[in-house]
Amino acid sequence: MPFIRILIVILFLITSISTAFSNDIALLLSKANKLKYAEKYEVAEKLYDQILEADTQNKEALRGKADCRIMLEPIIPVQHLAIPAGYADPEYQELLQQFAGAKAPWDKRQLAIALDRYAVKYTGQVYSEDAGKKGKEAENIVNKAKKRIKSKKAAEPAYLETARELFQLQKEADRSWKGHGPEILGPALKKLDDSYAAEKLPNPSKPIILTLKIFPERPKEGEEVSITATLKNRSSFPVTLVDFQIEGQNYTLYTFEELKGEPLLPEQTISFNQNTYLPDLEPAISIRFYIIGFDDSQAHLWTQSISLASGLK
Repeated sequence: MPFIRILIVILFLITSISTAFSNDIALLLSKANKLKYAEKYEVAEKLYDQILEADTQNKEALRGKADCRIMLEPIIPVQHLAIPAGYADPEYQELLQQFAGAKAPWDKRQLAIALDRYAVKYTGQVYSEDAGKKGKEAENIVNKAKKRIKSKKAAEPAYLETARELFQLQKEADRSWKGHGPEILGPALKKLDDSYAAEKLPNPSKPIILTLKIFPERPKEGEEVSITATLKNRSSFPVTLVDFQIEGQNYTLYTFEELKGEPLLPEQTISFNQNTYLPDLEPAISIRFYIIGFDDSQAHLWTQSISLASGLK
């Protein structure tokens, strides 16, 4: 009998403690919820944290903390297209209905974020469609150029005319996307260049023949060398040379200003000499220039890359 009495007392104490604990949790939840609805989110979140320290799986506290957190997090603006009125996608329409029916500010905020995410997805879809459409236009321009070339003499003017069309198409794409339109120009010019190379046609975007003499011929890394560069314009268009750059594996850049603004007429040759340090034993060389007559505003700077290891690229 004494044992049974002791057991009853223990059970009574456990029940009392559990009831007191539950009452404390309920009191804290009530207080936290009132603070949340009063938009005192920081204080409310701390109370929810206290509850979760004692009861990590308390669903009401977890939900309350999440509500406070979403109201305390800074709003990060996201760039996206405006979705047109009446856009009929079911997912989008459901989000709109939920947003319209939401009462609590944290529910509104959560749904606003969901709508932003949807708008980003929508923007990506439109961007991809635009890229495909503009890419097809670029492909048609390049194919038209291939058919238009009747002789080697016509190859260079045809290339520049095609390049102008492609530049204009890229400008249109960029204008639609605030300067960040889909990349059309690079891939299209690459196809055009490959086509010209396959037919062994003269390409005005690669007008320079470079002859380079280095003394000593086999310099040690870091050794000063004497470079004599001879540049010949093999195209039928004059070019304005901007600079001659040597770049190595460590990205050190050497620019020779002697060429700046120097016009190079068809079949004309110029040379210059300079002592410098090579960034490595097989550096790459790039020559930047404008094609006179292609773009009088000099908005487009052409680059021809040359490798000492592999020759003209």
